Amino acid sequence: MIVVESKMIRWLARKLWGSILWLMRRPWIRRLQRASYGWLPEPARDRARLSLVRQNKFALRYGERMLVWLFSILSIWLLTLFSFVFVSDMISNGTFDLKHRS
Repeated sequence: MIVVESKMIRWLARKLWGSILWLMRRPWIRRLQRASYGWLPEPARDRARLSLVRQNKFALRYGERMLVWLFSILSIWLLTLFSFVFVSDMISNGTFDLKHRS
């Protein structure tokens, strides 16, 4: 699949990714993550801790790329939507009606 990538999309993804990383490094988020282990039964706590570490590593490795891909798909969808609305409006206004042209 070909993904359209522009400087604007890259900039948006980097800004959002930076904000997400900033938020995830806040002390209250870290306290919430550590507290979530306490909600689990004792045998599952170690697995949950390892699972969270794996998720964080995956996010650090692929998160920004996934956001670029997401914003690219979103921009293609919006371009298609606006084109459809524009052409539909032109059709309803009679722009392509050949009977009225002389």
